[in-house]
Amino acid sequence: MNPDFSQYPAICGLDGIDLSVQSQEAFEAFGALAPKLGTVASVDRYQVKGSDQAGRGARIERLAFAGMTAVDVYIFLFRKTAMAREAWERSRHFWGRMYNVLAGPAKAHIEVPGHLLIRMFEDTAGQAPYFLQPGYSYQLRLDYAEAFADLYKTPYDAAVAREKMTL
Repeated sequence: MNPDFSQYPAICGLDGIDLSVQSQEAFEAFGALAPKLGTVASVDRYQVKGSDQAGRGARIERLAFAGMTAVDVYIFLFRKTAMAREAWERSRHFWGRMYNVLAGPAKAHIEVPGHLLIRMFEDTAGQAPYFLQPGYSYQLRLDYAEAFADLYKTPYDAAVAREKMTL
């Protein structure tokens, strides 16, 4: 039985703000929502968009994820979604909820760096939503993340088949 995640926003900032319902002017005017997103490589999450720290976070993130192939993206998504799905399944039982208290709560979202999320949208849909910025982390709803993983599964299967042929 698959849980219904439709009550949760598809993409939100780290503070749970539903970014898809915000206007483009809210992002462009003064970066009103950018401080709520949190930078990747920053201890201080509340830097304004375009600041030095946000720029450094974007550069570090771009370097970290630049060399990722489609296979690497699939592995990243598979691991994140599997861990989230396990926590979600555990939360249906008392002992599972107790385990989740110690290990981390079950969430309907996985955290994905902005640079990678932009790449995933560009690879699959051709264009990323206007509010995604490199250097920030976003929460992608679990069913969306699983759908992205399914799209990246074909290159992964092909790479595994090639590797088996060489052995």
